[in-house]
Amino acid sequence: MNQELLILLFLAVMVVATIAVGFWTPRVYRKFPVSAGAKWLAGHGWSHLLGFIVFVLMGPMALLAYFWPLSLLFGLVFLALAARRLSLRSQADREIAGVLVLCGVIWLAFAGHEAQFFASIRDAKRGVGGFIAVDLLLTAPLLYFTSLVGLALGTDKWFNRGNE
Repeated sequence: MNQELLILLFLAVMVVATIAVGFWTPRVYRKFPVSAGAKWLAGHGWSHLLGFIVFVLMGPMALLAYFWPLSLLFGLVFLALAARRLSLRSQADREIAGVLVLCGVIWLAFAGHEAQFFASIRDAKRGVGGFIAVDLLLTAPLLYFTSLVGLALGTDKWFNRGNE
């Protein structure tokens, strides 16, 4: 299969799965009593802007893009958190596991996207700085959002923060 087509396919999977997470997560919060700790981690308005700036500008996103096999590990961690939730067997845990599976799929799609992206730029005959910048601008918000939601829902039973 063509590398450019695979890059777009993995990016499309990331976008569609992120949209699904965006619609599914509010349903989980409305329908099931998710702990106050998860709500605390998932939503303090302006802190997300600061977190996103740190994620993109301070290097973690660039490191993840360069060392893309590490994103396989993150995808597997979200899938393991989903498996843990499925073992609890309640309806709420199944719903949360579904969101966590989507978060894992997004990270695994990112790994595939970056692997194909780096294979294609390795053979490039011209400068690729602009392509890399656009790639990071597209993928960073998706990964930041889904990672935050996934961590909030996947670890809500580990942290008891009361009613913060």
